[in-house]
Amino acid sequence: MHPRRMTSIFGLAACDILTPYKVWRRFRALERSQFFPRLMIKQQQLESLRALHKSVISHVPLYQKLHASGKIPNRIESMKDLQKLPIITKKMIRKNHSEFLSLKKRMIARGQTSGTTGTPFRFHHDIPKLCNIQAHLLLGQSWAGYQLGSPMARLGHQYSPRGIHELLYSLYSRYLKNQITFPYTILTPRIIEKYLYILRRKNITYLEGYVSPLIELAKYVEKSGTEPKLTSVLTKGEMLYPNTRRFIERNLQCSVFESYGSGELGAMAFECSKKIGLHVFDESYIIESIRDGESVVNEVGDLAITDLTNYTQPFIRYLVGDRGVISDEKCECGRESNILKSIEGRANDAITTSNGTWLSSGYFWYLLEPFSNILQWQVEQVSKYEIIFRLVMRSLESKLETSIIEAIERIDHTMRIKFDYAGEIPKTKRGKLRNVISRIRPQTAI
Repeated sequence: MHPRRMTSIFGLAACDILTPYKVWRRFRALERSQFFPRLMIKQQQLESLRALHKSVISHVPLYQKLHASGKIPNRIESMKDLQKLPIITKKMIRKNHSEFLSLKKRMIARGQTSGTTGTPFRFHHDIPKLCNIQAHLLLGQSWAGYQLGSPMARLGHQYSPRGIHELLYSLYSRYLKNQITFPYTILTPRIIEKYLYILRRKNITYLEGYVSPLIELAKYVEKSGTEPKLTSVLTKGEMLYPNTRRFIERNLQCSVFESYGSGELGAMAFECSKKIGLHVFDESYIIESIRDGESVVNEVGDLAITDLTNYTQPFIRYLVGDRGVISDEKCECGRESNILKSIEGRANDAITTSNGTWLSSGYFWYLLEPFSNILQWQVEQVSKYEIIFRLVMRSLESKLETSIIEAIERIDHTMRIKFDYAGEIPKTKRGKLRNVISRIRPQTAI
């Protein structure tokens, strides 16, 4: 046990008593419920959904109107009734933001995320929701090997706190979680060496961050022979492909874990040590995979999230913009929560060939998966007839270009394929990698 662990525990327990922030209480509850049998989890979900439904038809303008017009049920009788509630999108929320906010005033924190499109998206969290986010994060990090109070490092944004909530979060991260932040927007060999030196000097064995900067770290370690002495790495914010996982694990000499979440919803699913998929935090979220308007299991669909804990701005059947597979498979670890079996990329990350064939990011993942030397990739459609493959590779593979060209020609022989073996692929303003980009409107390709 790290010497600071008890100090951190006492600090969080004191916050439970002296402030509205009950992170430790919520974390302890989640530690117990993570091994509940599936039947008990489903019953908890139903009770939480009923409470949320009762609140929104009483206090949220959109649902008040839907309820008054008889378009949504008076009461949730079973989990199937969730499908009687409308699916909502970011576009709907942006257009009528106030319609989605509760009229019942609670202490709130305002947030904003740019997303991959760069268009600001505003959201609100109340204090119980903020605590729930941090408690889930602590639990997921513990599955990846982090213990509260042990030193940890995060490749992320470093910013000045704005408002009381961000100030308290900054203090909590720095002093109770013993976290140090490494800015990653600019990474040079000198900066990476500095980070590795800090990791060794402070005996930090747990690191988390976006996949892209972690790849740069692993590339530097492979080249320099430096040993960071990590035991685990947690990835977030970008898709983690098998080849990339293996590359990071081999060079950083540690186990890599994947997580899934979003700015407006928080941490929703994490891998355990068995790594058969990501365990969904069913106590707080219902994740559906929507295909042709229906909720499906073990099939790829658009992920619709119901957040059971945010009463200030409820997200009910909210299309987060990702595609994935939800599975009811049981994990050997003993947790019986639903599993996010795979994340197939952004729902709007796709290209349309000149003959009208739609190709998603999932198609390109399966196309490129056999080539183990690919570390990162991006496919950009720059015109109706032209696609560019940008590839970051450890070394060239002789059959790669031929295989890709033949695969695309079988779909549409009029498409021109170009290759760019970039040393680095441009990221979004938030430092994320978009795997598939289309510069044309879908209808112009038909």
